[in-house]
Amino acid sequence: MRLLKWFKSTRREWIFTLAALGTVILAPAVIRWLDPEAAVIDVGGFGSLLIWGIFRLSLAMLAAFAILHYAFPTLDDYIDGGAFADDWRELTPRARVGALLGAVLALATLAVLCITIGF
Repeated sequence: MRLLKWFKSTRREWIFTLAALGTVILAPAVIRWLDPEAAVIDVGGFGSLLIWGIFRLSLAMLAAFAILHYAFPTLDDYIDGGAFADDWRELTPRARVGALLGAVLALATLAVLCITIGF
């Protein structure tokens, strides 16, 4: 029952992961269809590395949400229960911008790490 609840609460991450997996599976065929003479180091090679990086990013996000859900259930309840939204409204605009900027920079850093691991 708890596993079903977790699947429901992380359905966006699962959809993103499945879409990324589908992209990884279909990318070679699409690249060959666009350029039948694509070499290994050609745009197709770099494109597949970027696609694998995006897939690794989606797996990293899924793992992060799984860890958040199972290791810190009270934090997960805080975010899903609505208390986070109430606390967010009480923050000053400057604190909101700082929190959003920190989250965006953390996600961008994770994306760059996942993409550059393939190179």
